[in-house]
Amino acid sequence: MSNRKPLSQNILLSLGTLLFCLLMLEVGLRIYHGYVKMVSPYQPAEDPEMIYVVKPHIFRDVNSRGFRDREHPLEKAPGSFRLLIIGDSVTRGYGVAPEERYTDILQQRFIEDDQPYEVVNFGFDQYATVQETALLDEWGVPMRPDRVIISYVLNDPEPDGSINGFFLEDRVASIAFYWLSKKLNQMMPADSRESLEKECHYFDYYSRLHCSPEKWQKVRQAFRKIRELSIRHDFPVLLVIFPVLSGDPAATFSDYPWRDIHQRVLSEAEINGFETLDLLPYFSEYTPGMLKLNSHDALHPNPLGHRIAAEAIYEKLMKH
Repeated sequence: MSNRKPLSQNILLSLGTLLFCLLMLEVGLRIYHGYVKMVSPYQPAEDPEMIYVVKPHIFRDVNSRGFRDREHPLEKAPGSFRLLIIGDSVTRGYGVAPEERYTDILQQRFIEDDQPYEVVNFGFDQYATVQETALLDEWGVPMRPDRVIISYVLNDPEPDGSINGFFLEDRVASIAFYWLSKKLNQMMPADSRESLEKECHYFDYYSRLHCSPEKWQKVRQAFRKIRELSIRHDFPVLLVIFPVLSGDPAATFSDYPWRDIHQRVLSEAEINGFETLDLLPYFSEYTPGMLKLNSHDALHPNPLGHRIAAEAIYEKLMKH
């Protein structure tokens, strides 16, 4: 008598094993997500566009709103000119001391030159443009800024890979299927992932963000929202682009591959009536290696990079 099980039983056993593994993966991922949220210095924001806000007590150098800045009263001091800057971890000053950030250097220049500017730093780690816009609408507008600066970094169309995306993953029906689909997508050749990427000159992370109509649309919608706020509340807007700092230690800015992306962002900003400032010409007087926080970080400038940005912004503002 044969001990071999019928084919149907083997198939059912295999399917049961697969479903059990997927269930265990789902449970494990949800436990992991819950743990990360519990120990994270961030908490969900009331505005779903903002995703999360910082828990002020976690960090020693933040104000009551959770920003890495001094306290600013809601009402401006008489005669002062309030300059509110929205941005991500570059503006927050990742990796540098508060006094080394471009926002603080800018404030010090105004003080030294007896200019009545008050710089308010609304930089927030890993925020994309859409979250920064929601932040401006909810918390920035009530402070009645006289001018708003948008600090734009080339990963801003969408917070891919950041904790923003991580916090959203457990809203899907199955984290396990979502996680597996991402892994499979990453294994596919770059030229077959999305037909949307055919517009890109380079198949890299920053190009794909800006060549995807869906992701680029988020930036356009955010710019339009900021334009509406600026008209309604009577403040001009300046958009400042920070260049990517190449990972190649021998690289220079002469062969910078994302100039067309800079131009796309600048053109969209100008369509919305924003003033613009591209920091690429200012950074080009140096090499990326001279401005990087460390050899592995392509986004965050060191103190020299922050100083160059501050001087360029100061020069731009003083022309007005």
